[in-house]
Amino acid sequence: MSEFDVHGETDHRATGRKLKSSTGPAVEYVTLGLFCILVGGGAMTIAREYPYGTLIAMGPGFMPTAVSILLVFLGCVILLLRGTDVPNDSSADDSAAISVSRQSVRMGIARAMFFVLGGIIFFGLALRGLGLAISTFVLVLVVSLAQRGARPLATVMLAAAVTAAACIIFVVLLRLQIPLFPRM
Repeated sequence: MSEFDVHGETDHRATGRKLKSSTGPAVEYVTLGLFCILVGGGAMTIAREYPYGTLIAMGPGFMPTAVSILLVFLGCVILLLRGTDVPNDSSADDSAAISVSRQSVRMGIARAMFFVLGGIIFFGLALRGLGLAISTFVLVLVVSLAQRGARPLATVMLAAAVTAAACIIFVVLLRLQIPLFPRM
């Protein structure tokens, strides 16, 4: 019986040896890096339709383009490092090794992607109709579902703080023409 630990090594308890798996973390990092580059490139393609403006007077395409460039850059860094920055303690005792089934890791990643992307899509669709305050509050609540065991009180407090900060920054300080609440 073999199990995979977080470093992609197969634990052979009978022989006491650890062998590298052919589908170890390098493949997962390549997938992650390519995904970041793909999403960043797609967002950059969409954002190029909007005027960039300047650093003083940013246009609607400035921040999406800046974030897209950062995402593509991080995707390239992930591809270059491929997990070499993660410590690989193969000398650890078998009882201390953290074994995680691949299925539970995949389910956790799928859960995180579903709730984070779903929250962002909801925010984008609901911003004009519900206003910045409600959309931001619901965004934080939905995204918090990506983490199992998120504490409800802490999540509500975080949602309230992020909502207040977003309203102050974008509506009061930057004077963006975003409604705070739904129009009646």
